[in-house]
Amino acid sequence: MLRGRRTVGTLAALLACGLAGPAGALAAPTVPPGFLGVVADRAATDGTVPVGRQMLRMHGDGAEAVGLTLSWAGAQPFRTMGEVPHRDRVHFSEMGPAAVPTDFRSLDRLVLAAARARLQVHPVVITAPHWAGDSPRGPPLAGRRCKPTLCAAGRRRHP
Repeated sequence: MLRGRRTVGTLAALLACGLAGPAGALAAPTVPPGFLGVVADRAATDGTVPVGRQMLRMHGDGAEAVGLTLSWAGAQPFRTMGEVPHRDRVHFSEMGPAAVPTDFRSLDRLVLAAARARLQVHPVVITAPHWAGDSPRGPPLAGRRCKPTLCAAGRRRHP
């Protein structure tokens, strides 16, 4: 008899939890707007998987912002347009105060996917180009900050 009462008590407790669960799920979020974000890099952004689908999934799971790594070396591998091979010049625009040739294809693809998924973008700039650093894929030399080149150009293109 005691065993039957435990079973009924356990079932009643589970039922009560089950009824309380959905009401809690419908409650308003308790975190401030913009609180939840994710960083997307490597396989999420390098073409291994469809980036648009990844961004939609992030938004669907509650993310409001995405941190995107952007290779400064990849976007601005040349200091002047004269260094850009003729066959590649169609992909470069002279941007920023120093008119550094910039290839926005990678950034455009990622920002467009984030915008379609209604995610704010927080760029994380990595790897200085050889002309701005003292070692391959290293930090920029003193005085060679990305702000006057890549960052300024990126803000003008994607405000």
